[in-house]
Amino acid sequence: MNLYVSGEEESLEKKMVSSYPQVDYDEADTVLILPGGLGSMNDLFQGILDKKDIYLYNKNSVFDSILRKLDYSYQEGRITKSPLEEMTISGDFMELLGKLEEKENGKTNDGKTSQLL
Repeated sequence: MNLYVSGEEESLEKKMVSSYPQVDYDEADTVLILPGGLGSMNDLFQGILDKKDIYLYNKNSVFDSILRKLDYSYQEGRITKSPLEEMTISGDFMELLGKLEEKENGKTNDGKTSQLL
């Protein structure tokens, strides 16, 4: 797994994943999005467009409005595939780390998790 981590530089969560080998965005096949600012939102949308495996830490429901807008765009036929079905989303960071470890260990994740709507 080639992991890129996006989010607030000094966050506890970012420090917790520092042991994972990390690469630049272009080399990554997996993107972990942590709460942050415009950069995190940009990386989320870019990850969707680039069809990367996205693991989204939705701490305190910070991404809910964006996720609802993505779902609405899908429901209205503006996008052909639901990004929510392609992402692993959780408000529990330890659960999200567990999913990343499953991926890294080669376990398949057939059912993406989404804690939203």
